[in-house]
Amino acid sequence: MFTKSFIGLLLVAVISSAGSAADWPEFMGPNRNHISEETQWTAKWSGDPKILWKADIGIGFSGISVVGNRAYTVGFSNKSETIYCFDALTGHVNWKHAYAAQKIPLFHIGGPNAAPTVRDGKVYSLSKDGQLFCLNAKDGKVVWKTDLVPVMELEKMTRWGFSSAPWIDGDHILLHTNRAVAIDRNTGSMVWRSEKSPMPGYSSLALFTHNKKRYLSAMTGNSVVIFERDGGATVASYPFKIEYNLHCITPMAVKESDGSTSIFIAASNKGGRCEKLRFDGKSLKRVYQNEVMRNFMNNSVLIDGYLYGVDGKHKKRTTKFVCMRYSDGKMMWEHKGLGCGSVISANGKLIILSEDGRLVTAEASPKGFAKISEAKILEGTCWTPPSLANGLIYARNQEGQAVCVDLRGK
Repeated sequence: MFTKSFIGLLLVAVISSAGSAADWPEFMGPNRNHISEETQWTAKWSGDPKILWKADIGIGFSGISVVGNRAYTVGFSNKSETIYCFDALTGHVNWKHAYAAQKIPLFHIGGPNAAPTVRDGKVYSLSKDGQLFCLNAKDGKVVWKTDLVPVMELEKMTRWGFSSAPWIDGDHILLHTNRAVAIDRNTGSMVWRSEKSPMPGYSSLALFTHNKKRYLSAMTGNSVVIFERDGGATVASYPFKIEYNLHCITPMAVKESDGSTSIFIAASNKGGRCEKLRFDGKSLKRVYQNEVMRNFMNNSVLIDGYLYGVDGKHKKRTTKFVCMRYSDGKMMWEHKGLGCGSVISANGKLIILSEDGRLVTAEASPKGFAKISEAKILEGTCWTPPSLANGLIYARNQEGQAVCVDLRGK
């Protein structure tokens, strides 16, 4: 979904590659930061924007990944999960693949958490109960399947199931729950796995480079851990305990102006806070901590030195949308009324999906919340971040309704 030119209704499927600059091929977008480089879309509309199509996909929280003229997502119904491939413009179902899976509805509706990752003509998808699939993007046929429960050496299912969105790096799929693991994406076999954590986490991995060496960062149930990218050896850990040992936010690795690397982490259950840490290649040390940006289930976006995101828990009146200066943690402003929603960004604008299904665009500015447009696009509860591809917004609610909204620039 990042493009410098837009060609009317002609969306060319490029399923033999990672996708064009206008695609949203995986969780958090092509750069894994919820930010799109796309400019050919409009943040301002009169009346309600056109909804191109709707679809019932089953309950859950899997995001919608888009490559070329195809959109992919996962939902749960009738004791099964189903991976869908839609025509991105019409919503026509090109193919679907269903399989028996666990719902795991602990304190929430249940259903799959992880968005599919689409790469080089394949779709990689992780179920709520740890079934990792590789499917042909063209027809949905299974290339291979791996059960991560024995790979992770889990004695029983984690409390909230698997949540890690597949990260493709070279020939490896990188995942995390109670440990980091690399899976050969051509065969489904394990390449390496890190040491085991006694408390699993529910976020995805972050891949980053520090002093020309590559690392992975992950949240366990009570800490943030840095692993070596090759081999998974533990480099550093830092305690980060909160109520229920529930960490959903993917660590954010930021290259600072002096060449150092900082790691941003957040949580909002009892004891929740955000912390900025400094990584020196051997250890993690705190730069600051505060209660300004206590992200619960969705990451903030970092734009020109400022974080924009949701502070607070779901279904709480105290939840706020906040702008915080990243360097020192200073709150710039707060805005109420969006609930525990989510945010992505493109072309210097914020694209927010509120908890109650309103699509809101606003300026990304530290001077104050400046709304541009707003429209109701979904009913129910919306905790999954939207996707932007070729001027179209794709969004879903937990109850299983997906929509495609036309924001193409005129």
